[in-house]
Order: sequence, then structure tokens, then C-alpha cells
Amino acid sequence: MTLPIGFVYTETDTVVLDPDLQVQASVHEVFRSFAHTGSAFTTVRHFRQQQLLFPCRLRRGAHRGELVWAEIEHHDVLRPLDPLQGLAAPVIASRDRELQLYVALA
Repeated sequence: MTLPIGFVYTETDTVVLDPDLQVQASVHEVFRSFAHTGSAFTTVRHFRQQQLLFPCRLRRGAHRGELVWAEIEHHDVLRPLDPLQGLAAPVIASRDRELQLYVALA
């Protein structure tokens, strides 16, 4: 399963937060903005007005798995907020409080 940005698999296939602190900060800003506005479109507007880029991991090609930064899109906001991503069970089972926070905010 492809994980939403902000999460990665460990070598043992455990789901954890991406260790990249810039990625974590960007995902946190999506949750913060969405919690404040209640709108994915307004969150996108916020990122664009502040000239904030959003991380993306390439899924195909020679650079598969590499991190790139681009303008945020509507689906970039919705994907980490989607409770149907199948992440709730492994995240809640985790003892990592930060991961539980992501589920609680979603």
C-alpha cells in the first residue's frame, strides 16, 4: 500500500512518521490549516499565499522514492485526512504519540 506523504515504512514494514523534519512540518501545517479553516481549498490557498511547497515522493521511474517539493494541490490536502487510507489500525496500535496525533487530527 502506498502511504500518504508524511509516513514511511521501516525495514520491518512498520508505518512511522517520515524522518525528514521538513516533511513533518509541512504535513503538520496541512493539519493545522485544515483544523483552523475546515476547508481543503482554503488550506491550498494558504499554502500558495505563503509560497509554501508540499513534499511528494516520486512513484515511478529512475528516481522512484525520491522526495520532491511542489505547489500543493487539493488532493494533497485530502489524502492525509482520508480515514479510509487503512492507516488507522497500525497507527493507533503504535505507541508513538506523534502517530496517534496524526490519526486524531484526521
